[in-house]
Amino acid sequence: MTVVCASGEDTDVAVLLQLDKQQPQSLPFFIRHAPTEPIESPDKPVAFGPLPDGVTSHLTEVGYLAGRHLFAIRYLSDSRLLSGNNGAIGFVLLCCTKEDPPQFAPLYVAWGEDEGFVDDYSVSPVRQFGDFSYIWLRTDTSGTANTIIRTAITAPDAQTPLQAYEMFADTDPLAILEKQGWELWHRGNYFDEDSLTWHYHIYRDPAKGGTNEDYPHRLVHVGYSFRDGKLRPGKIEEDEE
Repeated sequence: MTVVCASGEDTDVAVLLQLDKQQPQSLPFFIRHAPTEPIESPDKPVAFGPLPDGVTSHLTEVGYLAGRHLFAIRYLSDSRLLSGNNGAIGFVLLCCTKEDPPQFAPLYVAWGEDEGFVDDYSVSPVRQFGDFSYIWLRTDTSGTANTIIRTAITAPDAQTPLQAYEMFADTDPLAILEKQGWELWHRGNYFDEDSLTWHYHIYRDPAKGGTNEDYPHRLVHVGYSFRDGKLRPGKIEEDEE
């Protein structure tokens, strides 16, 4: 069974750029410009140009993460908005590299992906467990499963570079159900970041169950708690009908 984990059902994680290789600019510069091509390497500067026709930029303050002031820009297209779709076609996470005057450099850039594959890009506000702080970077992919590729970003202190971090302990909470013949259904599996709960839609072929099941689908959830630097699963519980 492939358990949906920190990065959704996909094992891809966000690749962070090397800040010292990027060209610092003011926030107004980034609001009026967009990346010009997909990212090839984290150690190469990202090229920016004027906003393409039919594309607007939308700035959000993410907060302070391990001493860094972060902002995010989501790029929306008129063509999507005309059909009622406000999913971003591109995304830039900016990190303050100089305070006076404020200068920012791109830490993460998503641009040039197939719009038929990516529905949206977004970022959470800074979240905290005691002295451990982090953010979620999210890529919502298309399809009936609506998989979210979710990557946690953190650093232990202001001197250590921000980096991708595996938030989930290497534990399969559904292993016991797998042994009973249950498997993940193709939709209805998602993680609630606020309650730290994975919700699963599971299915078992009646031929594997050993009994004549009238409805071989179940909705279950697993609550997580943060211990020893990881999100660790609790017990499996049935959803209330």
